[in-house]
Amino acid sequence: MHSSKTSIQILANILQQNDLDQVVFSPGSRNAPLVIEFCNSDFFNAISLPDERCAAFFAMGQAQWTRQASIICCTSGTASLNYAPAIAEAYYQGIPLLVLTADRPQEWIDHGEGQSIRQQNIYENYIKGSYQLPQDISNDQQQWYCNRLINEAINLAHDQKKGPVHINIPFSEPLYETESKVHINTRKIDRIAENNGLNESDLTALKAQWNSSQKKMILCGQLPPVDGLNNILADIASDGNTAIVIENTSNLQDKNFNPCIDRSLALIKHDQVKDFIPDILISIGGAIVSKKLKALFREHPPKEHWHVGHSVNAQDMFQCLTKDIQVDPKQLLAQLSDKQALNSGFGHKWLGLFHQSAIKHEEYLQQAPFSDLKAYEIVLDCIPEGNQIHMSNSTGVRYVQLFNTIRGANYFCNRGTSGIDGSTSTALGSAYSSRKKTVLLTGDLSFFYDSNAFWNTPVRENFKVVIFNNSGGNIFRIIDGPSKTDQLESFFETRHNLTAEPIAELYGLKYSSAKDEKSLENQLQSFFAPDNTTCEILEVFTDSEISPKALKSYFDYLKY
Repeated sequence: MHSSKTSIQILANILQQNDLDQVVFSPGSRNAPLVIEFCNSDFFNAISLPDERCAAFFAMGQAQWTRQASIICCTSGTASLNYAPAIAEAYYQGIPLLVLTADRPQEWIDHGEGQSIRQQNIYENYIKGSYQLPQDISNDQQQWYCNRLINEAINLAHDQKKGPVHINIPFSEPLYETESKVHINTRKIDRIAENNGLNESDLTALKAQWNSSQKKMILCGQLPPVDGLNNILADIASDGNTAIVIENTSNLQDKNFNPCIDRSLALIKHDQVKDFIPDILISIGGAIVSKKLKALFREHPPKEHWHVGHSVNAQDMFQCLTKDIQVDPKQLLAQLSDKQALNSGFGHKWLGLFHQSAIKHEEYLQQAPFSDLKAYEIVLDCIPEGNQIHMSNSTGVRYVQLFNTIRGANYFCNRGTSGIDGSTSTALGSAYSSRKKTVLLTGDLSFFYDSNAFWNTPVRENFKVVIFNNSGGNIFRIIDGPSKTDQLESFFETRHNLTAEPIAELYGLKYSSAKDEKSLENQLQSFFAPDNTTCEILEVFTDSEISPKALKSYFDYLKY
């Protein structure tokens, strides 16, 4: 029999996949679902010790010998506090423990419920990490989230510097219900981490799996310019078997890379989708901007997803991560580019999408109305090679992703948290330190929000700002949802009639504006002239209703 609590079924299953079988309980009632699940399994070796302080030290002694996490589990309330001495000792000795504390429903904490205290982060000063599982699981997204948290906790306990990790588990009643079958899909995420790189056995296994796969993709998210990485990826892409899919924020460029994800995805017909799903997906770098790619791989997950790079938590952006490889991407990718892979042409397929989309992209823009999309085309065509390009959130970075990368340009955007605040200040700071010509492509709200950026800023040359002013947050006319409400203009878009001209005047900046295709082209001739090193603002006014319609029409045109 199994506990009826889905989170506990997932927990037990993943613990078993990780061969963690030593469990030390202390008696109680709130942890009944854990007792039922573990004690009804032939896998777990569960014992009960009534004193939590002794139980925790006992488990630490087990783990001290095995170097694998022992599991301690108690009821709610002050029982959890009695674990603290052993947890502190395990932390400073580097001994792995998995600390499971049952908890009362979160809505009752601090409201007089018996045996309830604030258990979340209760061991904050002497724990490697703390997690809290979802209280109730009613859909696949919550199952994925629970699965991910448990994998992260287990992997964290066994990292290079081993130690205790806490999982708090709130339970609502009933606690003792059981069921005969489980209805879960779990996935183990292997974390491969070595101080001095991959060991020989791990590397051999990864290469064998890579070279025996027909459909392979390397997806490159947000990265600073990295010496040597571009050449390694270009070598992998050169035979056409591996798809190298990049975003412009990855700062990678090659004729065999696909740099326009959303544009390419629009060309995939419904009955062709499976032909473009990789068997193995390697992701490197940080944030992925493309919501369309996230949706595709979440609906049609690759069989294997390896994230390569040093990160605190596993980057399970597509909900199918199988390996979290904590090494420098250059180190692993250089080992994979040995041309032993099967001749599949999968990379050529993805590159074909890019070339087909480029033709339709140009066709549409030749007859497109003046809009945000058309304005971005005109501006991007005029930016000289070698500039630093900073993009604001949220429409700015998305529009730029639809266009081919500019040769020699570096692309930057605050995609760590993807907020609109600070885009101008970030670009100014980068320009100040790099001494390179820098252009900021920003929306109106993002610019106005950070208008203090020019206050006492030392940058006064080689910095250009192009503001695409559509009188509000036009992203809310592009994404699904807001336009279906009665609050679109008042509470989502933040409609306004402001211009940047008074701000430019306040800070002594040169200002110009454009309201149509011809005036924009005329302004850009002097704006990006080689001898024009003045810090300058160009404000481009576009129609808030035409722009989202033009973008929708653009994607419709790509599809057919």
